[in-house]
Amino acid sequence: MTLIRVTANVLRWARFFKDRESSDSRELSAEEMKNTKLTWYRQIQKNVYRIVYAQLEAGQPLPKTSIILKLDAYFDKEDGVLR
Repeated sequence: MTLIRVTANVLRWARFFKDRESSDSRELSAEEMKNTKLTWYRQIQKNVYRIVYAQLEAGQPLPKTSIILKLDAYFDKEDGVLR
């Protein structure tokens, strides 16, 4: 959980310096934590399942030899992650 909190704080500071918009709270919100987790999930999935991620993101079917074919994976367009 420490990695998520550190990343969420870094993203908050980056947003502050980019938009000059500060948060009203010193505590991280549930939304910030959720978005940070999704950011990590996307990065990990893009690195580990590079080809599968690209195919599903483009709406292409997985080849029959895919290692995750049995999982019935799909690309969640809202969150940008494999499910």
